[in-house]
Amino acid sequence: KIIESYWFQRLKYIHHAGTDFTFSYKTHTRYQHAIGVYCLTVKFFPDSEVMRLSALLHDIGHLPFSHAVEDAFSTVSKAEGSIHHEFNKEILFKTEIDKILRWRAIPPRLIYDMIEGNYNNYKSPLKPAGNILGLDLLDCFVRDTYYSGLLKKQPAALLKKINVSEHGVVTDEKTAM
Repeated sequence: KIIESYWFQRLKYIHHAGTDFTFSYKTHTRYQHAIGVYCLTVKFFPDSEVMRLSALLHDIGHLPFSHAVEDAFSTVSKAEGSIHHEFNKEILFKTEIDKILRWRAIPPRLIYDMIEGNYNNYKSPLKPAGNILGLDLLDCFVRDTYYSGLLKKQPAALLKKINVSEHGVVTDEKTAM
């Protein structure tokens, strides 16, 4: 139901890299990225419906051209930080997404907190604290390095050597390099 919703389907038309897709290999969309983060979440946290739904919904509020237009929009609206976080909140609490989550007996606030990086007194594995790699950026890293030709092996081979906890991505030094 989340994937079939208008709000999720619109992500098919929003480039992940903003306007960068015009001069690069980065042609994937927020839809593909959200599905990628979802797949990583299923791999590392197969029993957590809250994490899976948070992965699907973490970018639901992005505008066309993603971060490329946020600074201009923030200047006009006087908003602080990334405006898509405010749109995430609006969509989670005031659209059909709210109804779908409540139908599953999951409070939208729980999903919002996970997306924003806080969950059960831990940092969310989607966005751990500090400069730690989480599931959101892991998808970006693997996807971008693979399609750029920098990752010389299949992503699945790399992911076999990685583990993820609430504290972020963990691997050995060789794999990290």
